[in-house]
Amino acid sequence: MVYFAGIDMSTTRQALSERTFAACIAQDRKKMELFALFPLRDDAELMGFLCEGTYALCGIDAPLSLPPCASCCDLGCGCSFPSWATELGEPWEVFYHYRLCDILLRRTVPPLSPKPALSNGGPIDITPLSLRWLRLSRVLATHPCRPMARVIEVYASGTAHLLAKKFAFSSPTRPTYRTSAALRARYVSCCVSVLPLHVPPALGALMIERQDALDAVLAALSAVFAAQGRVLQPRMLLGLTPAPAYVKPLRHLSLATREEMAHHLTPQNWPMLPNL
Repeated sequence: MVYFAGIDMSTTRQALSERTFAACIAQDRKKMELFALFPLRDDAELMGFLCEGTYALCGIDAPLSLPPCASCCDLGCGCSFPSWATELGEPWEVFYHYRLCDILLRRTVPPLSPKPALSNGGPIDITPLSLRWLRLSRVLATHPCRPMARVIEVYASGTAHLLAKKFAFSSPTRPTYRTSAALRARYVSCCVSVLPLHVPPALGALMIERQDALDAVLAALSAVFAAQGRVLQPRMLLGLTPAPAYVKPLRHLSLATREEMAHHLTPQNWPMLPNL
């Protein structure tokens, strides 16, 4: 029996209102059971969970890296990002807001739409969340329990979309599971019957009541899929290896560029999304 964790991150201020949730899933062969679902109210509780937990893998629903040009200190670095932007038909400054993985997912797995890790003036700003993780990760990196070795980035909204395909959900633009408790109830029912995932009634009710709780469970499920090797790989999106039918690979880019991009997209620069 092993267990996997998932964390739906929020900003520090939102965490005080119980917007950061953690979920724990036990796995025994093909059986999965959700056995814990609770808020982490501040940095101390979040750090304690990550450092003291005995999980095999923890999926964190937040950007765990920053856009490359925003974090570069070499003004004359001569990197590939300006030429990549040109091939992608994007302005160079896009890499001050988005990471390469975000751009590829937006282009190749519609309708996935990862938000910019650092705001570009859009209606949803996750910059404070990204910077919260940056601050905490510097402490976690030197912790003797080495929690960073068991942490991966996941994308709960993307996992929700890919599971919806597996569940044969229709794809209305509104409402979504984020805004509709009725859709969240359908989602929980499908998780129980299709995956299969055992969900105790009280925790199922919490998933239906709170979007953040459901996202934490999706993050934990993403960690389970990652441990099984059932994840989308950058090379699939770049047309370098076979991809699922719902992926539209970027084969119009030069082969050299696609190989360079694949090399750049290490696990530290890539959200683990299930390959279903």
